[in-house]
Amino acid sequence: MKSGISIRDVAKEAGVGVGTVSRVLNDGSVNELTRSKVIQAMKKLNYEPNFHARMLSIKKTNRVLIIVPEFKTEFHWRILKSFDNILDESNYESVLYPLISEKRLTKLKEDKSLINESDAVIMCTLSLSKTFGLTPRLKKPLILMENRHKNFDSVYVDNFYGGQLAAKMLLENNCHDFFAIQTKETLNLMVSGVMDERLEGFFNLLQEEKVSITEDNIVFSDLLIGPSTQKIAQILKKFRKPGIFALTDTFALIVLQVAASLGKIPGKDFFLVGFDNQSWTNQYGLSTIGQPIEEMGARAAELALAKISNPAMSVQHIKLMPVAIKRSSA
Repeated sequence: MKSGISIRDVAKEAGVGVGTVSRVLNDGSVNELTRSKVIQAMKKLNYEPNFHARMLSIKKTNRVLIIVPEFKTEFHWRILKSFDNILDESNYESVLYPLISEKRLTKLKEDKSLINESDAVIMCTLSLSKTFGLTPRLKKPLILMENRHKNFDSVYVDNFYGGQLAAKMLLENNCHDFFAIQTKETLNLMVSGVMDERLEGFFNLLQEEKVSITEDNIVFSDLLIGPSTQKIAQILKKFRKPGIFALTDTFALIVLQVAASLGKIPGKDFFLVGFDNQSWTNQYGLSTIGQPIEEMGARAAELALAKISNPAMSVQHIKLMPVAIKRSSA
């Protein structure tokens, strides 16, 4: 926060009264146009309200609200299990809220009971701006997972480095043609940009090695139903021993299924690297980039408990490193 910037400065910049700014900060009754003006003024002035004192006065409920985009993936189930293991030890319970639709998001914004009845909020793989807007309105300790913001605690994996590891594994197999299977994040507006970071790391290392690669080498995929099997089949038929980076193991499984239908053998006719190290990958011989999923969940839960006990604790950013897991597919 800029030195000397006060709530009065925000009110003057927004052209509203001090009481209006206070209601915005406390999530009171303010029309959306006025709220937007106040938020823009706060951003312009870099005004960051201090809610630490207010947090100390809030009655504890021994609940931590965990918000996820959807919970059908193995990644999220493993994360949630590790949350519970840590929270249970401290007599806390987790309350899961999946944002599987815009309707669910609107309900969460309008009905504050879930948030108000929780001591902390963990947002897992969610876009900060697309969910809560100006997040200080939460007035709760907030832990971001697989996302980062300078003002909020976070636990995340170095996905850029993970993409580089994937490129290195494929280069070691002397591939000449490289492809990536990437999700269109616009299809799920609440997912944070981890996929983009993985793709950037992948492209970065290939370009450092003077490998020509463009967006034409990306197979865009729906996050929920997977990539186009026709496009994958075209790649496997047209190119000799292509290197494919599937940005999730789930996408890699679809590649393996298409390859099987064509009689193509991974590690011989093409090379494939996934991301996540899901439980089935060893059985299928899938080379992948392993995330410390359980550690991510545990560290986030520990951080939430620490911030509940000491809201004035400085912001923590915990970066965890992925590892390359080499199997028969690459």
